[in-house]
Amino acid sequence: MSPVDISRIRPGSPSKMIYLGIFLTAMSTLLLEFTLTRVLSVSLWYHFAFMIISVALLGFGISGVILFRSKSIGKIPTGKLLSILGTIYGFSIIACFILIGKVPFDPFSLMTDSMQFVYLPIYYLLITIPFLFAGLIISVILTRFKSDVSKLYFADLVGAGLACVAFVIVIPALGGSGGIVAAAAIGFLAAILFGYESNKAISLIALVFFFLSFIFLIDAENRLPIKVTANKIYGNYMELRPDLKIRTDWNTFSKVDVLMDEEKAQDGYDTYLAVIDAGNATTTIPNVKVLPLPNKSADASNMAFASKDSVGRVFIIGLPEAEKFSADSITERSQLQL
Repeated sequence: MSPVDISRIRPGSPSKMIYLGIFLTAMSTLLLEFTLTRVLSVSLWYHFAFMIISVALLGFGISGVILFRSKSIGKIPTGKLLSILGTIYGFSIIACFILIGKVPFDPFSLMTDSMQFVYLPIYYLLITIPFLFAGLIISVILTRFKSDVSKLYFADLVGAGLACVAFVIVIPALGGSGGIVAAAAIGFLAAILFGYESNKAISLIALVFFFLSFIFLIDAENRLPIKVTANKIYGNYMELRPDLKIRTDWNTFSKVDVLMDEEKAQDGYDTYLAVIDAGNATTTIPNVKVLPLPNKSADASNMAFASKDSVGRVFIIGLPEAEKFSADSITERSQLQL
C-alpha cells in the first residue's frame, strides 16, 4: 500500500507533526534572525545589522507572492511539500551563510568603489533566501488548514517566544556561527517531522542533514568563519595574528576578543586589548595584579592605580578629559605623577 498523506484526506485537521513542525520552524526562524543581528554587527557594522528585520519581512512577503501565483505548489501533497521546503530551508541557512562570506561587500566603500552597488543586493539577497523558505512553510500551513489557524498560530507564537530564550542560551555557548548552525538544525528537525507520517524518504534526507549539521557545531567559528569587512582594522588584524588572541566570548549583544600586545611591556605590566564586535569599539585592560604598584608604570592606562593600595575603588572614565575640566574626583594631581 502506498503512503497516504493524512493532510490531504482531512485538510481541516492538521496532525501533531504539523503543529510541532510550525513550532520548530518559527523557533528556527526567530533564532536565525536574532543571530544574524549579532553576526552582521561583527561582519559589517552594528547599524547595518538591524536591516535584518526588513530583510526577513522581505523574504516573508516574497513567499506569499510565490504561494499566491504558483499553481504547481498547490498540487503537491502537504506533508511532502512541507518536508521538502523544510529541508531546503535548513540547507539554505548554512549555504547562504557560507556564500555571504565570499561576497566582498564593504558598505563604507560605496562612494569609492562602484562594484559595491553590485555586492550590496547580492549580499542581502542571500540573507533573504532562508526567510523566503521559512515564509513558504508557515504560509502553506496556514492556508491549507484554515479552520485551525488559531491553534496553529498559537504554536507559531510559542515557538517564536522560545527562540528568544534559546538565543540567550545558544549565543554565549556556541557563538555566532554556532547559532546559525543551531537554527539550521532546528529547521531540519521540522522537515523530519513534516514528512514523518507520509514521506519517510524525504524525512530520511532531512535526518542526514540534521546529523551533518552537528559536525559544523564542532569548532563552528573556524569551520564557518565570519568574514569581517575590510575597513575593520582590528578584525582583519586578528585574522593575520591569531597567536595574539587570548580568548573570544559572545554574549547577546556583542562579541569580545581579548588580545595581548605584540611587544613585552617595559614596566612588567602587560596591557591587553578588548576588541568589541571585531572593531566597533576597543578598550585597554591593564594587567595589574598587585597593589600598590611595585614598579613605576610606563603605560597611561595604569595611572589610576599609582596611588591605590587596592582595586576596590578604581573607576576610570576618560582621565585626560577629567583633568582638562578639573573634575572634583581628581583630588591630588601630584599623586598621578609616576
